[in-house]
Amino acid sequence: MKKFLSTFAYAKPKVEKKVQSLELLTAQNSQNPSSGLCGAKTSNLCLILFLNGKGEALIEQYKPLAEQFVNDPVSLTYVYTKDEPGLAK
Repeated sequence: MKKFLSTFAYAKPKVEKKVQSLELLTAQNSQNPSSGLCGAKTSNLCLILFLNGKGEALIEQYKPLAEQFVNDPVSLTYVYTKDEPGLAK
């Protein structure tokens, strides 16, 4: 039993993807299973930020949030609600 349990106790947990930065989520890439963004086949927790404004300065303020999840299996994406009203529903 010790031999069996030691394989799990000393194994590193598998992390599918580390968050490097925020990624834009659009209707097109949300339905594309190969995009890896919050798809049905990803095992990551998906955190979606719905942004009313637009611009690099708005995204920059969320970079510290992305850095908090750098070692966790979290996909951090954002949606411009005016550009993608279907995703905001």
